[in-house]
Amino acid sequence: MYFSDFVEVTNLDELVNQKGFMLETVAFVSPFEERSGDELVDHLLKTYPKISCIHGPFRGLDFGAVKQDLINTTYYAYDTCHKQAKRLGVDKIVVHCNLGADKSKHMEKVRQAAKFWETYLGTHKGITYYIENVAETDWEYQKEIIDKVNDKNLKACLDVGHVNINSQKSLSQWIEGLGSR
Repeated sequence: MYFSDFVEVTNLDELVNQKGFMLETVAFVSPFEERSGDELVDHLLKTYPKISCIHGPFRGLDFGAVKQDLINTTYYAYDTCHKQAKRLGVDKIVVHCNLGADKSKHMEKVRQAAKFWETYLGTHKGITYYIENVAETDWEYQKEIIDKVNDKNLKACLDVGHVNINSQKSLSQWIEGLGSR
């Protein structure tokens, strides 16, 4: 079971450090976190030595973008997060889909996303990236990107809360649709 430091849990230290639950940190994307870079990594290493996952940056980023400046910005942000994850000894990073409910540019975004991930994963080893559904109404975008890239370090993260809010499809349909991804 994973706990996130996104919400205040009074006994998070006990749950993670003493009871052995895993922690996904959102410290690198939290608007309330005042520390950054090495200072933040040092704090996390001291406070939670068993971090298992980082929620990667997402504000203003899109790995399926057409515009090169947005692709470059996304690449740089993920690269920074990758380096922080390596320092923390973390081998999982969750990133957002960014397709949403608008499927009008679905195929172009899949093509661009696959191109991004093939390039990115070619030089960023040792960490598995999980594409999380956010406002998507079904699993197809995640599935198509993962299948097209066909790299063991690119998988799906199924956020059941987002499914319940944004999709008419059942959780069972999502799980079946994503399968082993």
